[in-house]
Amino acid sequence: MRILRFLSALLMGALLLTAAALPIGAAVPMPEARELEAELTLSGTPLIDKKKYTDLLITAGGTLTVETETQIAGLYLIFDRVPKPWTCRGEYGEMACGQNGFLHEYVDVAEGLGAARSLTLTFPDGATVKHIFILSAGTLPDYVQVWEPPYAEADLLLFSTHSDDEHLFFAGILPTCIDRGLSAQVVYMVNHNDIPARPHEQLDGLWAVGVRNYPVIGPFPDLYSTSLETARTIFAGRGYTEDHFIAYAVEQLRRFRPQVVIGHDVNGEYNHGAHMVNTAALQKALLAAPDAAAYPDSAEKWGTWDVPKTYLHLWKEGQVTMNWDVPLAAYDGLTAFQVSNLGYNQHTSQHWTWFTRWIRGTKDAPITAASQIKTYSPCLYGLYRSTVGADTPGVNDFFEHITPYAEQRAAETTSPPETTVPAAATQRPPVLPEKTSPATTAEPPAAGNAGSIFSLLLPALLVLIAITAVAAILGPFRRR
Repeated sequence: MRILRFLSALLMGALLLTAAALPIGAAVPMPEARELEAELTLSGTPLIDKKKYTDLLITAGGTLTVETETQIAGLYLIFDRVPKPWTCRGEYGEMACGQNGFLHEYVDVAEGLGAARSLTLTFPDGATVKHIFILSAGTLPDYVQVWEPPYAEADLLLFSTHSDDEHLFFAGILPTCIDRGLSAQVVYMVNHNDIPARPHEQLDGLWAVGVRNYPVIGPFPDLYSTSLETARTIFAGRGYTEDHFIAYAVEQLRRFRPQVVIGHDVNGEYNHGAHMVNTAALQKALLAAPDAAAYPDSAEKWGTWDVPKTYLHLWKEGQVTMNWDVPLAAYDGLTAFQVSNLGYNQHTSQHWTWFTRWIRGTKDAPITAASQIKTYSPCLYGLYRSTVGADTPGVNDFFEHITPYAEQRAAETTSPPETTVPAAATQRPPVLPEKTSPATTAEPPAAGNAGSIFSLLLPALLVLIAITAVAAILGPFRRR
């Protein structure tokens, strides 16, 4: 019996020592959030068919009620078009939704409303919900996009004309910025609201390459032409003059105060008139943005800004050759070019075009590196304008002579390094970011110093208890 007690004491001591060795507050992996079965009621009418989660047309003032037997941690809604603001009401309160104009929106129910098994979504201006996912607590599935608003300041501002240009002619830029911890904001000139699939491909493609800050999507329609003058004539026929495009570009420059701006080839790469309109407007906007008298409305709202460096695709002067074929740590060794291909994978509606062959090659002659592309090479840029001097030949870095915003903030702050979190760095996602519903994240102790002291003393206390327990059992053996 004493031997049994002796062994039990040893086991208890081992368990206590193991507990003492564990770091206090160590994160416990959470299971993946699962989709919950729910009863949906649309403006008072229960939905009983198998398509109850898709293509829900909600008229102005209509409601969508969701009821489950399990607590709801979050909702993920994919809309047909960006809805006007709406509300989500639970048993213990109401939260405002749709405030940021997201086409794909995650609603953190647990954070905003607490416990809820019944929710009522009210759309004062109506909406069409293409799909709604009702989720339990846990790590969010990869398909759930939790978007952040656009940056307040951007190290790099990318003027992409169409959805998918950012993965084609500008391939490599976004993954490289993310890998370096730089804030890269995407601004599109045109929207694709006339083609149902493309706005969703746009977001899916950005998400696939690691972008987490929502893009700015322009008010202009996508109109095709093969010259700058023809493009201007066609756009004018739809009510958009050159001044509209310049004003739009000026506002983006003033809003995001970018250190580096990237624009299209002045010849529109493959002679696309919309690309030419975009860059022609950008060229004039660069001169207008620092002038408070030019476009005074945006100057009053955002202030003025003189862009330090501007690069244009394929520009001949001050040319740099970017290397997008270097493995990136943030993407588990994939190159920036390979990551951009992952983004283009999402644009399935465009895969029939010549762009696919241009960026991927053919079965007999596949393209696996950006350096293989010679026509409209995504690696070639020229320094169009600079307020910080010329680039050093051979450096091939958009950010030469530039101090990114995160480094500026770090230099300005007097806080200890461990408490300084640069804003741009908080937006840097890994390749496959682990997304956890805030409901499953343990809150840190609010006891301040007391919590810290307890954390330091607890391991020693556990070791002392273990030794005492072992000694109490071994005592009788020593007396014999």
